[in-house]
Amino acid sequence: MSNSYCDIEERIEDALYRLGQPEAPPVTAVAREFNVPYQRLLARLHGRPSKSTRPPTNRKLTEEQESALCQYLNALDEIYMSATRKHCYTTANLILARAHGSKPGSPPTIGKQWVANFLNRHPEYYIRTQRPLDLDRQFAQYPDTIERWFEALHQIIVEKGITARNTWNFDETGFRIGCAKPAKVITRHPNRRNIIPSSENRMWISIVEAINGDATAKVPPMIILPGVMHLQGWHCNDMPGNYLMAVSESGYSNDDLAIKWIKHFVRFTRDQREGAYILLLFDGAWEHCTKQFLEACEENNIIPFCFPPHTTHFLQPLDVVAFQPYKHWHSKAVNEALRTGCTNFNQVEFLAEISTIRNKTFKTSTVKASWRETGLIPWNPAIIVEKFRARVVPPPTTPPPPEPPSDYTPKQLTSLIQRTRYIRQLPISPSVRRSLLPVLKAGLVAAEANELYQYQLAKTEAAEKARRLRQSQPRRMTQRGGVLYASEARGITKRREEKEAIKNARRTARQAK
Repeated sequence: MSNSYCDIEERIEDALYRLGQPEAPPVTAVAREFNVPYQRLLARLHGRPSKSTRPPTNRKLTEEQESALCQYLNALDEIYMSATRKHCYTTANLILARAHGSKPGSPPTIGKQWVANFLNRHPEYYIRTQRPLDLDRQFAQYPDTIERWFEALHQIIVEKGITARNTWNFDETGFRIGCAKPAKVITRHPNRRNIIPSSENRMWISIVEAINGDATAKVPPMIILPGVMHLQGWHCNDMPGNYLMAVSESGYSNDDLAIKWIKHFVRFTRDQREGAYILLLFDGAWEHCTKQFLEACEENNIIPFCFPPHTTHFLQPLDVVAFQPYKHWHSKAVNEALRTGCTNFNQVEFLAEISTIRNKTFKTSTVKASWRETGLIPWNPAIIVEKFRARVVPPPTTPPPPEPPSDYTPKQLTSLIQRTRYIRQLPISPSVRRSLLPVLKAGLVAAEANELYQYQLAKTEAAEKARRLRQSQPRRMTQRGGVLYASEARGITKRREEKEAIKNARRTARQAK
């Protein structure tokens, strides 16, 4: 007869069933009959669980409590409100406090390393950084929102017969003209600090670029420098003559410059068209949506089409691919200039290098990759939509637990030992007994998790009520200028409210007369 742990446990289950029968023989006789250790059989008869189902003695939470905590963490994770370490710590202590109830003494608490040990026991959980995301940005990144945008765009492409050659994207990007990035060098001194002198000119220059779908047409850029006048040194011989130069006080585009650029765009695309209409994709910046800008588009058969808000980082071809090498080659140019003794990479140096930087950036392969990665050309919206649809994790589906026997009477059982003792008293076969244990365990876990949900709901409602109370306070001036202690401000508010209450009482008294 096998003496493995599993085989002995199965014989113990049969022995316990034998002891539960009427006119059962003594425990010693049953132990010899089923060839099981007497002391283990006696302990199991008195309700002690087996070693395989018994939680470790140093665990603060029982098996059911820990399962309920896991279920609660899973529920938070499904709604993108994943718990922090601190949240997990406080929730575990809450479970212990609830289980302690009204017993004398303080409730037990978990140790500082409990959360780390809990995560080690549950490798299905990972530690990841959660970054804040604006609510509008989150809504814009829903798969259905992105899919609707693709459908509207495709409808226009089909109706107007837009080709890849006539599909354009334009956007503005900026450079801190003298800021270089660290570069790898070859040296015989690995511990020496390798530096190169740099003036770190942080002046900001904006450039408006445009690319078309098949990378066959070119539009020169518009370069926007901060200032109110053009300087002679900017228009160096190294820069192509068809580059459009502009100045603005901020160094960024504005509504006037947007009109200048659309006219510049029309001039250089007039002879490169392949059909009647041009599709122009761009972000929804206000300077691109003025009445004059849209009228210029309509006069020249240009169909303006905006990207949804907060989506250009994955939908706009220039943002997704092209602008990354643009910044890379600019950094390379700054590094090369510094290595040849240029300690002040200013506007003149930048404008002298910009043509070389652009030639290295806007290669045919780079432009085509920009459109391909956004699913626009060739048309393949699935690569974008499915990426965000994969982030919406469907709730896990678990098979329903087996139904308990029809004569089973539910009973409040708070621990594994109590549950085992109760099952031992039921006149059922070992197979039914083994299937009943998971049912009761699942019920306890669900009840514990439900308590945690109710606690979190109450906590959220209380916080929301407190926020509404804070936000409902009147926005009235307390004092003009100067400094004021918080206690003084509250005193001023209190005295003002008392005066208003007295005034209202007097007004009510006069009206009563």
